[in-house]
Amino acid sequence: MKKLLALLAFALLAPVYAAEPPPEPEAPPAFVEYVVEGVGTVLEPQGVSGYRVRLPSGAVVAYLAQSGNPCEANAAADIAYARANPPPAPVPTSVTRRQLLLALNQAGVTRAAIRATLTAIEDPTAREAALIEFDEAATFDRTHALVAQLASVLGLTSAQVDAIYRNAATL
Repeated sequence: MKKLLALLAFALLAPVYAAEPPPEPEAPPAFVEYVVEGVGTVLEPQGVSGYRVRLPSGAVVAYLAQSGNPCEANAAADIAYARANPPPAPVPTSVTRRQLLLALNQAGVTRAAIRATLTAIEDPTAREAALIEFDEAATFDRTHALVAQLASVLGLTSAQVDAIYRNAATL
């Protein structure tokens, strides 16, 4: 009986001991820095989207890969494209009253046009609220409902309003 139990235990446990561990996955090759003429040294790929580059000044900057494949063969063209086509500045979340009015004036939108739009609101409570918002606000949030309403009535696209806010932030 002992022999039978021993054989049974061996038969059940043998596959566990006989199995070899799976091989370790191969590590990716180590990245080797390389120089892009006229630009600097690529320190490492920036994920799958671009390059991290040390400029001759010592500053480190990131560039997006237009090719979609950041590698040494594409680096010069990708970086040249990224330098020639920088992404637009982010749209400020808010600007001051003075900044917005100056930027609107530069875009050809006068205070008189805004006031005429606001006074044309039919509902007296909504009209008064809009006038208070416009006349008394110290800052104007880009996402405020009144901004979208005025833009629509004045024929401004969302992209145009974004450009006005970017410009306003510089004033």
